[in-house]
Amino acid sequence: MSARIGSWVFALSLTSFLLLGPAFGQRGGRGGGGGSSTPRFDFYGRVALEEGSVPADKIMIESICNGVVYQETYVDKQGKFRFTLANSSATVDATTRSMSDSPVLPECVIRATGAGYRSDVVNLGERNRSTERSVAQNPDLGTLILRKPSGAEAASISATSQKAPKDAKKAFDKGVSAARDKKWDEAAKNYQKAVELYPAYAEAWFRLGEAQAAQNQLEPARKSFDAAIKADGNYVLPVIQMSNLEAQAANWKAVAELTDRVIKLAPGIPRVYLLSSIAYLSLRDVNSAEKSAREGLLADKRHDQAPRLFQILATVLANKGDFAGAAAQLEQYLQFAPFANDAAVSRKQMEEWKARGAGAPPAKQ
Repeated sequence: MSARIGSWVFALSLTSFLLLGPAFGQRGGRGGGGGSSTPRFDFYGRVALEEGSVPADKIMIESICNGVVYQETYVDKQGKFRFTLANSSATVDATTRSMSDSPVLPECVIRATGAGYRSDVVNLGERNRSTERSVAQNPDLGTLILRKPSGAEAASISATSQKAPKDAKKAFDKGVSAARDKKWDEAAKNYQKAVELYPAYAEAWFRLGEAQAAQNQLEPARKSFDAAIKADGNYVLPVIQMSNLEAQAANWKAVAELTDRVIKLAPGIPRVYLLSSIAYLSLRDVNSAEKSAREGLLADKRHDQAPRLFQILATVLANKGDFAGAAAQLEQYLQFAPFANDAAVSRKQMEEWKARGAGAPPAKQ
């Protein structure tokens, strides 16, 4: 089949993926946003261990909005927290509410993070839709329970963090505080001190790489992520970030290998499958691209995290000569991403593939 068909949708998907930025983006403060036109939400709650006690370790509250992680605040000694969520990700959902109604956060999740634990999460969008009162009217997030993870869940936590000496942890915490305020140079210096005190500190290497990437120091970031991977081969976050860097460099063989590793360590992350399918498609391995795309669509049950997987699958099917199937996949993409920047172009391609699936000759270019 024509390579032109494959390259058309592939280029579209790759461009959009990179414009969206890393799937696990820079953790850090929200900056000086939050003007009068930006919705603001005050939340509070508490964190507890499974048996009900207050965790002795330092616990951070994070929000994940539109795929980007933000560090909000620390939990106090009583296990309580309070923070104000104010970001451009706090938007009015025009499809379900009028502008006069309370704004909602359709893509924000709140969780607690601490070395060696996984947390309950609160999905603000689902909560807003399932309760009579909006999230703005119901700021109590309740209790987030911290549990010891197992299996794939443990892959997002480095076991080396629990073994770090006191001085290294202190430097690490200073780095986290600086990163929260987007003081990336200060954060990097503290993370660097942490890894000098404890070279096996995988999470500190990972955070150092994030701080360096935030300053566009991509080669140092690459070395830091690599050091994190070597320090803890089961720690998945630096592998994900390394795959993002390799994607920006169009090193698709490395991306395919890295995303395969992520999928083994922590299966079920839709955007990892998206990057994997893009990598394999660029390598002209359509069978592996199809496998990643189909697994990603199964993982993305609501098709709201990586709808472009439909585009990848459409490309694969078109290259195999199944134009009717390719058109059906693009139709799915347009159903779940009707306002995407490439919607008009995708719709035109869908109609062309529908015609070819019905036996019409290809349109002249």
